[in-house]
Amino acid sequence: MQAHEVITPHLRTRGGVTNGLPPSSLWHNLPATLKVADEIRHRLGTPLSYITSAYRTPAYNSMCGGASRSHHTRNNALDLVYEAGPEAAHKVALQLRKEGFFRGGVGLYSGFIHIDTRGYNASWKA
Repeated sequence: MQAHEVITPHLRTRGGVTNGLPPSSLWHNLPATLKVADEIRHRLGTPLSYITSAYRTPAYNSMCGGASRSHHTRNNALDLVYEAGPEAAHKVALQLRKEGFFRGGVGLYSGFIHIDTRGYNASWKA
């Protein structure tokens, strides 16, 4: 994962609310999720197009319609768009989790997948 891929989602504004970088106390939460994202990219054999969302400030998360206890506010969640498409990426993420590569959330949306490393498994489709 390259730095610009991770930093860019933090620079967005929605409804007049600008997102920001996570506080340094949360930085340690993201590396495990980045490893999952990189392994999905590797197994797909296709590039990551972009990260739709990473850390969200509470105000920005609210403006996005995120859950009040969203893992994005904990800096251990990513919404990802791969060139292979969300269905293929979702399938790989579920397989990685089944293999024990990580424990966390895997969500399928129409244009992206969500992954997080919350420590317990959760799955959903929107």
